[in-house]
Amino acid sequence: MRYVQVGSDKVDYPVRSVVKYLPRGVGIENDVYCLLIKMISKPPTLLNDTSVEKDLAEHEIVRPMQIFFAALDAPFPVTSGRRLRNWALLQALAAEGHQVTMVYFGEPGTSEVPRELQETCRNVDLVPQPDRSAGSSSTNWNRFIALSSTLPYGAWRLRSLKFQAKIWEWLAKERFDAVISDDIYVAANIPPLLRIPVILNKHGIGTVVLERFLKNERNPLKRMYGFLELLKTRRWETSVCRHAELIMACSQEDSSEIDLLSPGARVTIVPNVIDVDQYQPTPAVNNHTVVFVAYMGWYPNQDAVEYFVSSILPILRNLIPDVKFVAAGRNPPDDFRRRLSRVPGVEFTGTVPDIRPIVANAAVSVVPLRIGTGTRLKILEAAAMEKPVVSTRVGAEGLNFADGTEIVLADNPEVFAREIAALLDSPVRAHAIGVAARRHVQEQYSMPALRIAVRQAVAVITRRISENSQFGVEQ
Repeated sequence: MRYVQVGSDKVDYPVRSVVKYLPRGVGIENDVYCLLIKMISKPPTLLNDTSVEKDLAEHEIVRPMQIFFAALDAPFPVTSGRRLRNWALLQALAAEGHQVTMVYFGEPGTSEVPRELQETCRNVDLVPQPDRSAGSSSTNWNRFIALSSTLPYGAWRLRSLKFQAKIWEWLAKERFDAVISDDIYVAANIPPLLRIPVILNKHGIGTVVLERFLKNERNPLKRMYGFLELLKTRRWETSVCRHAELIMACSQEDSSEIDLLSPGARVTIVPNVIDVDQYQPTPAVNNHTVVFVAYMGWYPNQDAVEYFVSSILPILRNLIPDVKFVAAGRNPPDDFRRRLSRVPGVEFTGTVPDIRPIVANAAVSVVPLRIGTGTRLKILEAAAMEKPVVSTRVGAEGLNFADGTEIVLADNPEVFAREIAALLDSPVRAHAIGVAARRHVQEQYSMPALRIAVRQAVAVITRRISENSQFGVEQ
């Protein structure tokens, strides 16, 4: 066993075993990060619908694959949109006969792998989060330190020698057909120049998130910081997308953004879906409760709550005096929660074991997002329970819901408040929108749709492996 020195740290890598995954003539460099932007493959071509169907037709029968999945966190229990997408993806891969080995960052104080993950994956392993990932009190200081890095903050924060060592360990023990990277920041730990195709699992477009942040932010210092992060994120996201063998985007809108960032990137649509059977309709309620379901540790969701409470709720309260707004989701910052909880009619749930009873107890689900990309699983969950949804267009982006019949869209605070009040005053219309929304989810955003998309993605990767001599492992 040899060690590789990275900065001031020494990490053991099973070098002799791992070399078989590298292209012929390439050795182990001292700093694996300096090679990341080189990664793998020739510049690929964008997939259109016709080429995807052609690939699928040529690979109707695909042998089961051994897949390595480097994830940001545990997909189970499902407590965020990211986890819900990854959990559904794992289930679809397993249903298609593929075997997955997953490594993820465990939350502080967590050392056990959930039983559900062990039953779904062939192997599961976890690595503690980097010290700079823990605790919100040091976040600002960490962001200041990260300014000196060429990496965007997310990649800098998640770069982990322990995570890298764990990846090398599994590559030495097992033979894999493909590696899935859980979006661009986890990619900071994917070994470069692998002779295995790397698939990028995109939850959204980081560059667009920062562009929308700058559009809404007025604080000059935050705008300056956001601009610097935008430059670094755009460069990083472009590089990672360019060198991935395949990108799984969650919507056509995100696919178009990827094409602008990295023309020629190889993209296929793998939609966000839910298991509709797990979200049964509940009896309609007339309690004037409005709910927003989201992971409250993410800034775009905090901005949405702030926007609703400050700009929409005062207008809504004039129309519906007894209205109650519930912000449901884990990890709201303490100062954020305390400040907004002082507003009459505002309630935070914090972490709950099951979000469905909270959604069931609400008359209307709202998505007042101004920042973010991807597709909102919170809309799919509410729709599957036949709850009417009022959303901004950014919030509903990428979901093909019909405005007025399957969802209600509003970007102006006054219009947003009026639309909520109209649904609260008209339970019959609210129910009709909910029923139509559930039917739409069943048709386009259920597990069968995901399995078809996964089958297409695997067919493309299988074809690329057969066509490209750089892929394949020497035994």
